[in-house]
Amino acid sequence: MNQSNRQYKNLENLTSRTVSFVKSQVKHAIFLIKNCDERNAIRTIIVCTFLFCFWAILFSSNHSGSSAGHGGHGGHDAHNDHEESEAAIEIESDILESNDMTIESIGPQILKPTIPIRGQVIANPNKELTIRPRFSGIVKQVSKDYGDIVHKGDILITIENTSTRSTFSIRSVIDGILADKKVIAGTFVPENESILTVVDLKTVWFQGKVPISDKRLLAIGQKAIIKDRTLGVEGMGTIVFLSQVADEDSQACELRIEINNDSGKWRIGSFAEATVSLSEYPATIAVKTSALQNINDSHILFIRTEDGLAAKSVKIGRSDGDWTEVLAGVSNDQQYLSQNSFLAKAELLKSTAAHEH
Repeated sequence: MNQSNRQYKNLENLTSRTVSFVKSQVKHAIFLIKNCDERNAIRTIIVCTFLFCFWAILFSSNHSGSSAGHGGHGGHDAHNDHEESEAAIEIESDILESNDMTIESIGPQILKPTIPIRGQVIANPNKELTIRPRFSGIVKQVSKDYGDIVHKGDILITIENTSTRSTFSIRSVIDGILADKKVIAGTFVPENESILTVVDLKTVWFQGKVPISDKRLLAIGQKAIIKDRTLGVEGMGTIVFLSQVADEDSQACELRIEINNDSGKWRIGSFAEATVSLSEYPATIAVKTSALQNINDSHILFIRTEDGLAAKSVKIGRSDGDWTEVLAGVSNDQQYLSQNSFLAKAELLKSTAAHEH
């Protein structure tokens, strides 16, 4: 805390004590008058008057000295600007500890930026077999039911040709499960109509959309971590498709990530999240992102001082979500409030509001 701030705080404390004392003495004087003790009442009033005059002289002296020390009106504005960027609050150490308000040192950090993408697990269309009969006919038998496991060579359906009255069977040419079934025995099926679908789920796709601004940072072949929080499933995948055409409304491009599903833990249709890691970036000065607070459209850090915490306006750079690069405003090895800084922000705003009134 600078000298001007100390003088102001001392004067504020003196004013508060003086006002309280004068109020109590005035009440005492009124009590004496009511009890016909006019002599002591007059003495009390004289004491109050003397104290008020003394306070007025002291206030005038401090106010004049502050104005002269800052070179008139222009200096006063500069002082206010300085106070706005380094407003101070006093918080005792035990309060910091009881509220988990952690103090750490500013230092260099390796940023590990990522791109989060929301989407859905779908079947790999390259591993789908759609059954379409070459001739129209009547379904005599469907050998597999919806969800059944299918092996390569298994008979799926038997159909009677309506023209020749001969029957023919259709077998699966892949391993998988029966994912779609549109007919039952006795149904008439037209020629080349889609009636059954077998899907190989040893690999599945994550399908999502990425903003155009992020697409330039991605490439086919990049790895990603996919999580299905509902099922508690997590796995690694590879980007296999990036659309070159953006959706007109969302201004995002479709992305697909292939995931190994030998274990069968992924479920088609479930929602999931993908995280793509980008190149690491060394930041010379970095702080925890949670430490930054926004006050009057400025990024604020609370720096440890001899008298408490000082709100410092800083210029920030890149961020990976957990850590944020600081380009100007503080230096390494300074102590800052890294956790629960919103409590310091609330205290600062409360203190500022009290001074304004």
